[in-house]
Amino acid sequence: MKFLYLVITVFVILFIAASEQTAFGIPQGSPSTSENNGIHLNSNALDNKNLIISEGPTIPNPPGTIVITPIYNACVSHNTTSTITNNSVNFPQGNFYKIEVTFFDQYISNPFDDSYVVIVNGVQIMSGNTLELENTSASENVSQYEHIFTEHSSVTISSPQFNPGYASRLSVWFTFYTGNGVPEPNLIIPAFTDIGFPTPKNAFPVNVPIPFNVSKSASVSFPMNITSAYLNLYEQQNGNDEFWYTLQPPFREFRIYINNTLIATVQPYPNIQTGGGDLFLWQPILPIGAVLYPQHVINLNPYLSILRGTKNVTLEVVNDENLWIRVALNFMLFTNNIQNGYGSANVSFHFQNNYHQTPETNLTSESIPFSAQYLNDSEFTNETLSSYGFITNGNELTASTTFKTVKFFANSTEFDPCFNIINNTPFGIGLVYIQHFYLKENIEYVTITKVYATNGNAQMMISETKTIKQEYFQINGTDFEYLIFSPSLIVIGFNVTQIKNTSIMQYQFGNERNLHYNIVDFNYTSKVVTGNGVFAGTLNSENEITSLVYNHAITHKIVLSRSISDHSYTVFYLNEEAINDSLVNRNGSYVYIIVKYFKS
Repeated sequence: MKFLYLVITVFVILFIAASEQTAFGIPQGSPSTSENNGIHLNSNALDNKNLIISEGPTIPNPPGTIVITPIYNACVSHNTTSTITNNSVNFPQGNFYKIEVTFFDQYISNPFDDSYVVIVNGVQIMSGNTLELENTSASENVSQYEHIFTEHSSVTISSPQFNPGYASRLSVWFTFYTGNGVPEPNLIIPAFTDIGFPTPKNAFPVNVPIPFNVSKSASVSFPMNITSAYLNLYEQQNGNDEFWYTLQPPFREFRIYINNTLIATVQPYPNIQTGGGDLFLWQPILPIGAVLYPQHVINLNPYLSILRGTKNVTLEVVNDENLWIRVALNFMLFTNNIQNGYGSANVSFHFQNNYHQTPETNLTSESIPFSAQYLNDSEFTNETLSSYGFITNGNELTASTTFKTVKFFANSTEFDPCFNIINNTPFGIGLVYIQHFYLKENIEYVTITKVYATNGNAQMMISETKTIKQEYFQINGTDFEYLIFSPSLIVIGFNVTQIKNTSIMQYQFGNERNLHYNIVDFNYTSKVVTGNGVFAGTLNSENEITSLVYNHAITHKIVLSRSISDHSYTVFYLNEEAINDSLVNRNGSYVYIIVKYFKS
């Protein structure tokens, strides 16, 4: 099985189109420039000029912006360091309607991808994955973190260079767009910043991964005047289970506790690498890409009554099979000058899991029989988490409820799971594995805020606002892969189809002094991705493809987006073909891209 993961990961190296540099706006071989449209300040930018092979990225300056570049073209490698920090960063102060961070990794010699994080003043604000064998650029709106961008700041970027031969040059810059924005959290408390979870030595002892639970805890001090709150969870996974939906058992989740109260369950994204069974995270699919991992956002309003004083925060990973996981967790808080009054919180959690593995893992030998002709995993999970809480703050009372349901099903079959291309049959052809899965998630948030005024000895309600937000997420997919092998050549073929649907509906009703109003907002997105292709090359003693002799892959993607105001329909076609005995020299082209917008 380990062989399969390595080979499929190698496939992703070959799958990235060179034309993606244009699609992502990735400049190469261009020096940092300051255009006249905006203000560009290097802010004592750290660099390693003596290690630069070519110039770094061009940094744009849009009109009405201030650009800060704390780190520019600094070299990281397996033999030196993987982390760069600048402790003398002066961020601008004022009104900004958007703050954007851009991470740039200039390729030198990384044979595979690696993860990265961006940290400001001890708070992780961005994470993602680099591309393989080419430059990586990713940008994210980080306006919600505006209160950590102080005049005297520290900025860190980290991109582990795991193996000999890994080397790249890192840059990070921040673009501040002047103007008035919406209110953002005025207090941010990091519980964990870029922590790693321990992995037992027997996580993959023989020929099958052994699942385990792992957790970490931290002490966090909360203020007594929180009026609203949410948390951001960043998670990255790598190693043995880049393809964890095909492993045993496929269901996994993160659980977050405050003291002994479960406040959130998070289902990680179906795959967290540039490879694996999730085409939505494969490059060069333009709008989604694994180069940027969006954070999971959890509403904490039902738990405001327990977010007071010093608490123990625990993050647990259920059914981990990984070599490593990188995690960050930030509490995003809105506060005022009035100490909270009384309140309460109640939580109900139900978890049902049916899992069957054939043949079963022998827990003594920590393996399945070497004579096994196939390995089948089938699992169905049903989960509900409901919470209710209220808090008083001055003349306001806020009551919040959250109801979440999760349904998961997966069935995967791997044929000849103990096969090893180096030690086994010198010639052959066969189906590697087939999988099907779906994940369905429904969440409903309800918040009611009542404002009172004192009239003599009585309390009179003067306004009431009720907000209902409904989120629905579904992803389902099928995948099969086949293998042709000989002593000097290996061929991998694949065919994958996945569908991802997301919808958000929000209602707001209110009355204030006999004035009634309602606001409705609706967004729906459907993404369909199909892909098929074949690549061929030769293997070395570590199951790594050392030369590419053929690579042909076609990706077809349709994105349908609807909202209250407009409809959009987007089609992406990508055809990549490379025929070369070099991993670096490839060619690819976009067949065509059609973008259509329909106003409702």
